[in-house]
Amino acid sequence: MAIDPLKTVLLVIDMQSDFYADGGNAALRGKPVEQMQALPAKIDAFATKLRAGGAKIVFTKFIYDPTRTPQNYSDIVGEIKNSNWMCRANTPGAELSEVHPAKDDAVIEKFSYDCFAGTDLLQRCKEWGTDTIIIAGVRTEICVTHTACRSFAEGFRTIIMSDLVGTYDNKREMAAAVLDALRYSCYVMSSADAEQALVG
Repeated sequence: MAIDPLKTVLLVIDMQSDFYADGGNAALRGKPVEQMQALPAKIDAFATKLRAGGAKIVFTKFIYDPTRTPQNYSDIVGEIKNSNWMCRANTPGAELSEVHPAKDDAVIEKFSYDCFAGTDLLQRCKEWGTDTIIIAGVRTEICVTHTACRSFAEGFRTIIMSDLVGTYDNKREMAAAVLDALRYSCYVMSSADAEQALVG
């Protein structure tokens, strides 16, 4: 495989305080977040290499805002999560944590799992002449999965960085099974292998 950075978008999904940072929603509820806390530095390093080759870098931020959140999403979270909203609009928990977008990187707010839903991500990718989307971020079995499937459906070659996605420590087995299933539509590889495939 050859990856042309000039036709590639690195999509960094929801690296926000509430999902893994000390003092964030998940950590305060006792969720095991050690694996996710190890991701930011690795993602920053990988983004730096892709950025240097001319790739576009997009960071997403999941936001819960009752005036903009889709009703079907509100309904199901209310039922299965007792309305425990992560990343409420205009709260510290919604801010990016320990990742550092450069001034020319894009930061996109989203209101559901799929990074394309209700955002201009698809339009941006088309304007940039993108053919490959590389995915990093959290959580593997939710937003990463929904976005990867949509990316494939939109016609992009979709690559998931196996060492740059994460979830709660006690859900690693589930996450591994999800990545295995995603191989029907996506390439799943390490960031080191992806770096070896870069051309130009």
